[in-house]
Amino acid sequence: MSKLDLSSVTAVIFENADQGKAQELIKAMTAIADFGGVIFRNKNKTLQEFQRDEFTVGAECKTSHLMTMHLDGFILNPEQWNPAWLKYDYIGAPWPKFHLCRGMHPDWIYRVGNSGFSMRSVKLNNRAMELNQQYRTAFDLLACQVARQQLMAEGYQFASTTEAAKFSTELLCEATVENPFGFHGVWPKQSSPPSYYKIGHSAKHTRDRLASKPTARVILLTADGPQSPRTEFARSTHTGAEYHIVKCMRTASDMGDEKGCYYVNDIFDLSLQLSGDVFCYVNNDVALVPEWKDVLLPAVKEFGCAFSQRMDVPKFDKPLTLADLPGKPSYIGTDVFAFTPQWWRETRDNFPLLPLGYEGWDAVMTYLMCQSGFKRGPMICYHESHGVAWWNQTHRDRHPAILANRQRQVTWAINNNLRHLLDAPNGYLWKEGIFCL
Repeated sequence: MSKLDLSSVTAVIFENADQGKAQELIKAMTAIADFGGVIFRNKNKTLQEFQRDEFTVGAECKTSHLMTMHLDGFILNPEQWNPAWLKYDYIGAPWPKFHLCRGMHPDWIYRVGNSGFSMRSVKLNNRAMELNQQYRTAFDLLACQVARQQLMAEGYQFASTTEAAKFSTELLCEATVENPFGFHGVWPKQSSPPSYYKIGHSAKHTRDRLASKPTARVILLTADGPQSPRTEFARSTHTGAEYHIVKCMRTASDMGDEKGCYYVNDIFDLSLQLSGDVFCYVNNDVALVPEWKDVLLPAVKEFGCAFSQRMDVPKFDKPLTLADLPGKPSYIGTDVFAFTPQWWRETRDNFPLLPLGYEGWDAVMTYLMCQSGFKRGPMICYHESHGVAWWNQTHRDRHPAILANRQRQVTWAINNNLRHLLDAPNGYLWKEGIFCL
């Protein structure tokens, strides 16, 4: 096929760590399309500099539109190009209904879209730069959610979910198509990948980028919930990283939960919303030792993920250090999970919809991390012992949320050929083998 006529579009490539791969990408993109200009931004050393560059790059463009690309987001199927997309001021991969939408914030109702591989008018780009003086957030959050209503009122046009899905894929949703024009993050299903596909992002490339950074930006997540002396003590130890106490709009009430428990999936999806290199989830009643990052980060750099089981103590009475914890956990479950956004992108479709506060979700997550190569390391967390409602025999046999939670995991186990790890003799759902022991 002949080269695409994208003379009204400037290609903007962002890449800092791998200059060689970036040049390969530029060569591949200019071989399939005649752009009106090419801008390579390779000086965005920090998150703040990158976010600034996304807004300011419009001033350098001499065309009506710009197309943003990264090593994990570029054109895949040039034959799918539709010149009608140029009528939009913004088009990017649609988010699932509970990604950057109502599941995270009641006012975030829009689904288009991700800016990793996107096309937007220079006019909108410059207007977003003006608005960001007030909001100071990521480009796609600002343009597509926070200031979306204002931009539409000013006449800016955004692509529909259906059209955006044809343009790009990031996270699978009901609108996802085979062979989209481009992608971001997760490599979509391709019947015949282009010859340059190996330039694309991979888990290894993510690890290399992380390893090349002298200081990784780490974000610690825990779920909002009822306060008690136990949770207050635990949260007092959640230090050493940017800290987010997460409150989601969606709860597991649809499966019979009456406690307001969030879905694990929604909390982990925050890693695809917030800008960070490593995310660490810790249960809100679990305390961390001060050395937790020193233990977890090397493993995350190597495998893309890491986890820690815990030691139970009779009572939280003083902060503990790594030296205070024994080599063997006193509880079989897992309470701390660290991971890169790319690891979660590549894993999330194989993680069933499971609620916090119920049995087994940690077993599934632990197993998936073990499949990435990580094996159990030193414990970095501890917990004040207390009873759990789901362990009560009556609850386990009758409570609708417990039954639904178990059934979802049984289905997942069967689909992943793990039926032999179910039905532990002590009454637990999972046998110890699921925890990589």
